[in-house]
This record gives sequence, structure tokens and C-alpha cells, in this order.
Amino acid sequence: MTTGKYPDGPRPAVGAVVFKDNAVLLVKRGKAPAHGMWAIPGGSVQLGETLGQAAEREILFGK
Repeated sequence: MTTGKYPDGPRPAVGAVVFKDNAVLLVKRGKAPAHGMWAIPGGSVQLGETLGQAAEREILFGK
């Protein structure tokens, strides 16, 4: 089990499940919580971004 700090309140975030040739894209988390564990691409929505733009950014750049 991993430890980490969770946000104090809710925040907009996205996650994306990407399928290609019977495979699913997974990324290794670089930040707490769950650092080093496998997950679908995702993260916080930045100010001014749509949910679609945030999902695309997370898939392409992971930032």
C-alpha cells in the first residue's frame, strides 16, 4: 500500500482508457498518491481547458 497526500476538496480531473490492437495504454504514476503504480492516463483539468482537451493532453504528454 502506498501513502500520499490527497487534495482537501474535490477538483476537476479526467482519465482516459485507450485501446489499440487488443491492448490498453497504462502509465506508471510519477506522483503520490500511488507513486510507481500502473494506471490509466489522467490528471487535473487546467483552468480554461475542456475535459476533452485535458484528456488529450494527458494521453499525449502526461503533464
